[in-house]
Amino acid sequence: MAPQLASLHIPQIKVAEIANEWDLDVVGRTFSDKVPGYRSTSTFLTTLRSNLQLSAAGGGISPSLPPSAISTPTASAFTFDHSNPPLLSISASGMPLLAASAATMTTTAPMPPQDDIPELNYQVAPADPPEDRIEALKLIADSVAQQRQTASRAVILHPATLAVSAVIMGMMMHFLEFSMLLTTAAGVITAGLLAVRMYTAGYISLAEKIDFKWLEEKSNGNGSPNGNRDPIVLVAKWGDEIIGALVMRVVKRERRGYVRAWTVKLKYRHKGIGRGLLEEAAKVVWGRGSRMMEFEHDHANANRVLPDFFNGGFEKNEAKARAMLVEVVAETKRERSSR
Repeated sequence: MAPQLASLHIPQIKVAEIANEWDLDVVGRTFSDKVPGYRSTSTFLTTLRSNLQLSAAGGGISPSLPPSAISTPTASAFTFDHSNPPLLSISASGMPLLAASAATMTTTAPMPPQDDIPELNYQVAPADPPEDRIEALKLIADSVAQQRQTASRAVILHPATLAVSAVIMGMMMHFLEFSMLLTTAAGVITAGLLAVRMYTAGYISLAEKIDFKWLEEKSNGNGSPNGNRDPIVLVAKWGDEIIGALVMRVVKRERRGYVRAWTVKLKYRHKGIGRGLLEEAAKVVWGRGSRMMEFEHDHANANRVLPDFFNGGFEKNEAKARAMLVEVVAETKRERSSR
C-alpha cells in the first residue's frame, strides 16, 4: 500500500516580487513565439502588476490597498483528514483548503412561517348567532345564480343553436352587400345574446328565494311534509372565511338524511372540499341514528329553467354529485362496521 500523505507544503510565491523584478515586456517578446499561450500569460501578469499598484521604492504593495490574498499567503495550504471525505473550500487567505467535514459546506434554508396559514375545518353552524348561517345561505344563493352562466353557455354552444346561426349568416351573405352584412350581423348577434340573457333570467329569481324561509321549509326527499323543522347547516371554514356549505335534515322515522343544498365557493372547487362536507354530513347522520343519505329531488340546484335538451351539462353534474354521495355513504358504512 502507498504511504499516506500527512501534509503537503507549498512554498510561498509572491506575485508582486515577480512582477517588479522581471521585465515582462522583454520576456513576452522573447518567448511569445517559442512558448504556446505565453502571450496571454504575459498580458495577464502585466495587467496584474498595474492593478496591484506597486510602490516604486520598496517594490511592495501600496499601504492604502488591502493585501492581496494571492501575494501574501499564510501557512501551509494543504491538509488531509482521512476520517471524512475531503471537500475543496477557500480559506480566508485565498488559498485552497480541503475541508474536514461536508457539514461546513452545507446551509439549511429557513422554513417558511406556518403561523399565517389558516386552518380548514368543518363545523355545524349554530342557529344563534346566525352569522354563519347567513353566509352559508348567501353561498348557496350564489351557486344557484351561477347556473345562469352555465345555462347561457349551453344555449350558445348547443349544436342546434350553432346550426341555426350558420343558416342565418349564410342567408345574409347571399342577399346582403358586404357593407350591410357587417352591421346586420352585429345586430343579429346582439339580439341573440339578449334573448339568451332573458331566457336564463329565471335562475336569478330562484337564487332570490334562498333565505331563512326556504331553510325552514318542511319537506323530505319526496317533497311531502314529513321532514322535521330542524335543518342542519354544515360549513367549511378556511380560517374565518366560509368557503363551503351543506344544508340537510334528518328524518328519524325513515332513518335517512336528505341533502337540500351543497356547494363550494367557485375558486375553491375541485379541491376536495365538497367531498369533505359530504363526509362530515355522513358523520352527523350516523350520529343521529340514521344509516342512509341522499339528495332531495327538489334540492337548491335541481330546478331547471331551460328545456331538457339544453340541460345535458346540468344532468351530468347531478349524476356526479349523487355518485360521490353514494361513495361517501359506502365508506362510512365500512368504517362504522369495522369498529
